Amino acid sequence: MLRFLGILSINIEGESEKIIDFGDGTCDNLVTITQDGVSTEVEVDPKQRRKRRFRRRNS
Repeated sequence: MLRFLGILSINIEGESEKIIDFGDGTCDNLVTITQDGVSTEVEVDPKQRRKRRFRRRNS
């Protein structure tokens, strides 16, 4: 099982910055994506490959 932790900042010319927060390393399959001050929690499904990997969590 892979563990990811930390924050990734993505800057694409002509778009606002996207920040992906992988959390503290606990294996909960959740990441938080923030753009323009709006945060969305997304569940990453490691069992799927190359097809729709992210599913929005209902909160």
